[in-house]
Amino acid sequence: MAKGGWAWFETPTPGTGNRGRTIQGLLAPPKFSAERGIYDAQFRVHLTTDEPGAVIRYTTDFSEPTKTRGKVYSAPVAVRRTTVVRAAVFKPGMLPSRVMTHTYAYNLSKAVTSCQSVARYGEISQTQGNTGIMETKPPKNDQAGIAWERPSRWS
Repeated sequence: MAKGGWAWFETPTPGTGNRGRTIQGLLAPPKFSAERGIYDAQFRVHLTTDEPGAVIRYTTDFSEPTKTRGKVYSAPVAVRRTTVVRAAVFKPGMLPSRVMTHTYAYNLSKAVTSCQSVARYGEISQTQGNTGIMETKPPKNDQAGIAWERPSRWS
């Protein structure tokens, strides 16, 4: 960091001097070569970032990519069946991008494609039990706020 420049610190140090690694900014999300949708032919999805030296990690198992989870993108992702591709950009000294999720439905019947549907993506551990959005006990209607919010993507 240049002297007098702005940065975020990786570890907060309230009440003491700033030290440790700094974060210089937020990375832009990866770009997908194909839009989400229904396809009747196999194809490959290219993932790109404009950030020099950054790494794209992606998953196809519905899990969220992190700096240690997911495959490092090195070649286009083959879509040979219905596939969910989740990807994010990572680089030391930067906050990771938000996770982008694209669903590619493949070779669906006419009956299926004429129906309206909704899908929710997120970590399964955040959807079940007494800390998730699906509970097996009576609802806790008084629970609200950031502690009860769960990241998800609807499409």
